[in-house]
Amino acid sequence: MLEGAATLARGENIAGKIGKGVEDGRELLEEFITEVIERRNYEAADQLIEKGLRSNGPLYSLGWHLAGIIEAGEGSRAVGKYQVLGPAEFFIRAGEIAEASGEDLFSGNADRAIEELKEKLARRQGSPFR
Repeated sequence: MLEGAATLARGENIAGKIGKGVEDGRELLEEFITEVIERRNYEAADQLIEKGLRSNGPLYSLGWHLAGIIEAGEGSRAVGKYQVLGPAEFFIRAGEIAEASGEDLFSGNADRAIEELKEKLARRQGSPFR
């Protein structure tokens, strides 16, 4: 979310550079959900995140795509607004905007995991996500 939105904010058009990056980012998100969340293989988390960020990896592409969806749907200020609300809100809003335009952004598995993250963050005492 952060690096992709920063790339968008810089005005850098990486559409031609990302190639399969967005799809690879979605697949990496799915792998993270399966491996770390469902199988509770917490040791894999750092490795998967590093894989996604190394050399402007697929998580940059996915973040750029999500930020672009929000910007196209609600304007550039909305990108910052949803960043402040946190990654779950950012991903959820991008998914809602994409769905309204006919793009299936995330699998049901990812949608559920993101919603669960939002709920867990909301339950944390002092959380701004209530």
